Amino acid sequence: MSGLQACWREYFGKFARGGNGHQLYLLLEGRYNEPLRTFHNPEHIQRCMAEQPQIERWAEHPARVELALLTHGADYYPAREDDVSAKLAQYFAREIGLSSADVDEVYWLALEGRTHSVCPHIDYQLVSDIDYLFLAAPRAEFEALLRNLSLEYSAAGIPFSTKALLEDLLDRDFIFQSGHYRFYYENRARNNIIYALQAA
Repeated sequence: MSGLQACWREYFGKFARGGNGHQLYLLLEGRYNEPLRTFHNPEHIQRCMAEQPQIERWAEHPARVELALLTHGADYYPAREDDVSAKLAQYFAREIGLSSADVDEVYWLALEGRTHSVCPHIDYQLVSDIDYLFLAAPRAEFEALLRNLSLEYSAAGIPFSTKALLEDLLDRDFIFQSGHYRFYYENRARNNIIYALQAA
């Protein structure tokens, strides 16, 4: 069983009230295993879902947060609509029988995984922070993931500047929005970013 499949099975077992889990997984797997995926791939989702203990501890609606993280990078290419991943999150939520409120809200949570807008609600903060955890990875891993992100954008024809991204992040008052992730990862992420900019 792949890591992505294990993540989906655990989610489905915890939160689904119906639906064909295998068919939904095949849809997810197909998206994340597309040839251009060097960053938004099964490994990225596994890293996000490894934060389940923190989601369970801090999230107001863990089912929404986990589903948003599972689907937020499922569609990341410019030829498609910006909100395709968010619509996919809604589709999954409907198929597995989540409430109408969950279906509505998971759209915006999945979109947060792309926009990283500042939001006072803890569920949005967690989606943004967990997606950004790669910024605080050990130095060699951080550098490799940053290269993979640039390669993915380049292969997809998305205009992208690593330097511009890092400078924008460094200019923010904070990278991580939630108290937990800011406390444990803010300084590490900033040190990585400063190092990468100095080495550029």
